[in-house]
Amino acid sequence: MKHSQRIRYFLRSLRAKLKFFLIKIKLIKGYKPNINVKKINIGGGEWRKNGWENLDIIFDYKLEDELLKPFFDNSIDYIYTSHCIEHLNFNTSSILLNDVYKKLKKGGVLRIVVPDVDKLLKIYDKYKDNSNYKFYNDKTRGHYTLKDSILELFGFNLENNRFLDKSMHLSFYSLSSLQLLLISSGFKKFKTFSFGESEVDEFKITTEHSDDGFDNADTKDISLYLEATK
Repeated sequence: MKHSQRIRYFLRSLRAKLKFFLIKIKLIKGYKPNINVKKINIGGGEWRKNGWENLDIIFDYKLEDELLKPFFDNSIDYIYTSHCIEHLNFNTSSILLNDVYKKLKKGGVLRIVVPDVDKLLKIYDKYKDNSNYKFYNDKTRGHYTLKDSILELFGFNLENNRFLDKSMHLSFYSLSSLQLLLISSGFKKFKTFSFGESEVDEFKITTEHSDDGFDNADTKDISLYLEATK
C-alpha cells in the first residue's frame, strides 16, 4: 500500500471512530437510510458515493436488528457487501441475505466479497516454510506468524484460543458454502469474478482508482468475488 493511502485510511478510520463515539454518547445521531436510493453498500465503513446508501455500524445502523427493513421490496438495483458477513454468524447472515433477496428487483445484482478459506489454505501451504514471508506488514498484526494470521481470518480467537467464540470472524466461506447460503435465500443465478471484474460497470471501479470505489486492493489475494442475480 502506498504511504499516501496509509495516511488516508488512518484519517478515515480516526474520523469513523470519533463519529461512532459521538453517536454512542448521543451527542450526534446516527442517520436514517434514504429509502429512495436504488443501490446499497452493506457494511461499507466510512465509504460514501452519490446514489448509494451505506449501512454500517459506525452510523449506528445495526444490521442484526434492522436488516434492510427500511427499504421497499423489489426496489433495489444493486447491493454490494465486502468483508462484512464473515463478522456475522451464519444464522444472522442467512436472515440478512433473505432480506437482500426480497429487496432486489427482478434482475437486480448482489456482489458479495468474503475471505476465501480455500485461498487462505493455499497461501499457508505455499509459504508455511518461508520464515521471511509476512502476511501482514502493518504495526497492528505485523508480528503475527503466518499460522496465526490465517487462523484468525478463519475464525480463531488468538487471545483465548477459542474457535468462533467472540473472534474477529464469526463465520467462514468457500465458493460452495457461500453459494449454498445464497441458494437458501432464494438466489439461483451465480457468477464468480476476480478483483475489479464484473458485468456491472460501477463494480469495476476499485479502491485503486477512487476513494469511492468498490473492491479493496489490500484483500484481493484472499478474497472470493461472487455475484448473484435475482
